[in-house]
Amino acid sequence: MLLGGCTSVGAPEPASASDPAVDAAVADLPAVAVTVPQFRHILTEAVATIDEADQKRDASLAAERLAGPALAERTAFYTAVSRDSSIEAPHPIPDDNVRIMVPEQRDSWPRTVFAVVQSNDATDPYFGLVLIQDTPRDNYLVHYAVQLEPEADIPGLAPPSIGSPRVAADNKLGVVAPEELADDYGDLLINGEDSPAYDLFDPENDTLRTAIGQQAKNDQRAKLPSTASLVFSHQQGDGEVVSFGTVDGGQLVATQLYDIETIRPAEQGAAINPSGAVAALSGKTQTTSGIVATYGVQLLFYLPPGADEKAQVQLLGFSQGLISATE
Repeated sequence: MLLGGCTSVGAPEPASASDPAVDAAVADLPAVAVTVPQFRHILTEAVATIDEADQKRDASLAAERLAGPALAERTAFYTAVSRDSSIEAPHPIPDDNVRIMVPEQRDSWPRTVFAVVQSNDATDPYFGLVLIQDTPRDNYLVHYAVQLEPEADIPGLAPPSIGSPRVAADNKLGVVAPEELADDYGDLLINGEDSPAYDLFDPENDTLRTAIGQQAKNDQRAKLPSTASLVFSHQQGDGEVVSFGTVDGGQLVATQLYDIETIRPAEQGAAINPSGAVAALSGKTQTTSGIVATYGVQLLFYLPPGADEKAQVQLLGFSQGLISATE
């Protein structure tokens, strides 16, 4: 992963001659949400609780340190694996190395922190995390935990001692509003080159587009017998859209997409036979009505500034998992 544009945790911040005007401007900035040592302690405690919840398959325990899209993915997994032990678990969240930490520039609540973390095993992926603390008495909860793309180019971010203000989800500073990214990307996954959003997103290093994009969906349809029909749809997820400003005027955006599959019998008397996590979550191994399966997709994007109309949105990381399946 390319981290050259970032100010990493532990790296010395640029020294400069004292400038009273600059010193005064910095002094007027809001305090940062957390310091680096505070964040390391928060992350260690959070990961320990999440690891214990994973071992016990305990959604209530997980909710002590997870929320939003990250909790929905874990909760659905606990339910599914209790019925089918072969279902693959989400990747553990590492806490060994904090590579980047950007706290929100805010002296009130709620407070948000973005971080890039990695385990001591150099072959393990980097993870991008978004944590939010609702009140001074609440724990910081992990709302987003995405595996970063192998060639993700994280944009330049403010150093931990200064932090970055959160930007409203409906702001018009970028080539598109952050709150529109999930819907646009979902349309791209289904419609490919026919999507109005096709040119908005950079295809390079986007492994999710290969995994669940238009061609993958067409391949999925082709494998079905003639007695079944499969329809794909999408919608904005319920997760809070989180946007941090970058030093180049762009934004780092975490958002959630619901990628939805609806499969129905195409002939009178035909039946659908769900398998794997879909069967486990729905509790159905056969149905004559059909199944709606909803996958929660956590997304991390770099949103370039609107001044560069030709710039494309880059997918930096994602996590995808089945969160519901119903007859």
